[in-house]
Amino acid sequence: MTLTRPARAASFVLLAVLASMPTAASAQELTFKEVVRELQSPDPKARLNAVQLLAESGYPEAAGPIAPLLADPDERIAKEAMYAELGFFLDTRLEAERRVALVVQIKNPSPAFRAFEGGWGALPLGPVPAEVIRGLTGLLAAPKLALRVEATYALGILAQVEAQPGPGHAAVWAALAAGLGDPEPAARAAAARAAGRVFRRCAAPCAGADIERLGNALVHSLNDPDQAVVMAVLEGIAELRYERAVQALTDFYNYEKKGPVALATLDALGRIGHRSSVPLFRAALTRKEPAALRAAVEGLARAGDKDSVTAAALSLAKQRKSEVVLGVAFAQQRVGQVSQLDRLVQAAGGTDTYLQAQDYLIELGPPVAQAVAGALPAASTAARLRLIEVLGVIGGADQLPALQAAERDETASVAAAAVRAVRRIKAR
Repeated sequence: MTLTRPARAASFVLLAVLASMPTAASAQELTFKEVVRELQSPDPKARLNAVQLLAESGYPEAAGPIAPLLADPDERIAKEAMYAELGFFLDTRLEAERRVALVVQIKNPSPAFRAFEGGWGALPLGPVPAEVIRGLTGLLAAPKLALRVEATYALGILAQVEAQPGPGHAAVWAALAAGLGDPEPAARAAAARAAGRVFRRCAAPCAGADIERLGNALVHSLNDPDQAVVMAVLEGIAELRYERAVQALTDFYNYEKKGPVALATLDALGRIGHRSSVPLFRAALTRKEPAALRAAVEGLARAGDKDSVTAAALSLAKQRKSEVVLGVAFAQQRVGQVSQLDRLVQAAGGTDTYLQAQDYLIELGPPVAQAVAGALPAASTAARLRLIEVLGVIGGADQLPALQAAERDETASVAAAAVRAVRRIKAR
């Protein structure tokens, strides 16, 4: 059969145009094994064309054979291999550029970064082979900055942990910690953000000697001279929920006092939600910035201080900023004070609240999955898409019927999201 994106058969025939072949042979039929053999060709052009052909097919079984080319001495091939691996596990085609008749038709210099910015929609659809992860870690030491940065974001996507890191993640910790010492700020920022992304779904808190080394490296990077890097470091610590950082963050917050860095520090403390931070959260409720109020009430909820959440809800009752209103709703739901699931689900359809709502629903986890699935039929198109992404993370077998029904949604993007969510759940 002809290799196409949906193809999943063990053997097939594909039509290829290999630039290294004579024109008369341009329509030659090649088997999967023959194309895989081209990956080992001494001719760089043949290797590049083979990677591109397999990437275009979307055939996930090509991930293993392509993995060695992540270390190819030809940067073009290593980069194409990286984008191919991302495409296999995100079920999309990532390209820096596409040429038709030697003319660039698509130019996107940072596909991995853009995918990383996709948030909860950018999750691997199944287990990523260890050889792919190892290959990506090697690219974090690439000579060119652009490739190092893209590889770091690709690693941040494909190395994400579902519950607890396995032995194969030792190389990931080491590579990201080394990336925090890169001479270029863009690479350091990417390493910090990827560190948080990889381990954001660890059973809280993430534990282990390697996690501590990475967490300590992030804390040390709070002294980075570049503010953009510091902001990325705070994001990484927040997603990692690294409890050993609490004292350093508290000192940093008290030193900064105001401004974006202070607010990001408070957010990191709120994400960790350590009991020792409760007095700081209570004091932060007197601030005027919506981001500070949200972080404070979140922190109180995560610290399990139900009485303080009750008091915060009363003091913030007149707030109209959606960020704060939603934060209070999450806090009340988190401590079991008031059911606010309807509000959180509804917020998933808002242009300025959907990311916050997704984070909350995913943190609340499997216990709310059935309620989220039940909300799909009546939800707006935007909300259905975002709620389906949530179910792809926290859903299980009980939510498959609702997701399989959504595969027939009249909106193509919603149907595609449902297909991806079903695949993720079935792959566990």
